[in-house]
Amino acid sequence: MSLRVSPILVLTTAPDVKTARNLARSLVSRRLAACVSMNRGAVSYYRWKGKVERAGEVMLTIKTVSSRFAKIQQFIESHHPYELPEVIALPVKKGSPRYLAWLKGAVCLALAVCLFAPRAASAADTISFDELRSLQGSGADFLLLDARGKPSYDAGHIEGAVLLAEEIYYTRTELFQQNIIGQAPDFSEALAQRMNVYSPQKPIVTYCNDHCGLARTLATQLRQIGFRDVRVLEPGFQSWEGKSYPVAKTQKSGL
Repeated sequence: MSLRVSPILVLTTAPDVKTARNLARSLVSRRLAACVSMNRGAVSYYRWKGKVERAGEVMLTIKTVSSRFAKIQQFIESHHPYELPEVIALPVKKGSPRYLAWLKGAVCLALAVCLFAPRAASAADTISFDELRSLQGSGADFLLLDARGKPSYDAGHIEGAVLLAEEIYYTRTELFQQNIIGQAPDFSEALAQRMNVYSPQKPIVTYCNDHCGLARTLATQLRQIGFRDVRVLEPGFQSWEGKSYPVAKTQKSGL
C-alpha cells in the first residue's frame, strides 16, 4: 500500500503560558507534532452555558500530519484543564517543499507510524529491559528489530539490533520526504521482503524511541504476516541508553 501523508494545522488554546508550554513540549516530544507555535495575548469571546464570556488565552498552532490528528485530539482532551478544549484541524494546501518534507520526517520517522494504526499492547506483548538483557546473555536465537528511521539507527542502536527494512526502503523514504517522489514507499512490502528469510516461529523483539508508537505498529504488522512470538520493548531506546546498556553505532566509511 502506498499513501500520501497530508500536512495539517491543528489549533487549540490554553488558559496560561505554563499549560501551553506543557502541551507544546509533550506533543513534540511524542512526535505527534513537528512544531507547536505559541502566541500569547489572545483574547477570546465565546458563549458558554448561556452567557457571553471573555478570557485571555494562549493560542497554539500545531504543525503535523492528518494521520496524527486523532491522537493529538485524545492527548489534548485528556491533559487540558478546560472542560471543552478547542481542537480544530485545517488542511495545508501549499507550502515550501523543504519545510513540508521536514515536517513529514519529524512526525513520521520511518513513515510506517503514519500509515498504520498500532493495536494496544497487553502485558504479554511487552518485554522489560531486564528480560531483554537476560535474553541477550543466554545466547537465545531471536531477532531484535529497530523500528526507528535509519539516521536514528546509525547514530545509536541497541547492540545486536537490525533495521526493519532494506536500504532501498530508507532511500525512497528520504526521497519522498524531500518531495522528489510523490508517494511513500510501500511499508508492508518492504517489511515482507525483509522478513521473508526468517521462520514464522522466530522470536522477535521490537523497539523504538520513548513515547513512540512505531514499535507497536511494527509488532502488529509482523503478526499480520504470520509471526506469532513478537514482543515490544518498553520503554524505548532513550531509557535503555540512559541505563548505560550496550549501544552500537553504524561505522561510517572514511572514503
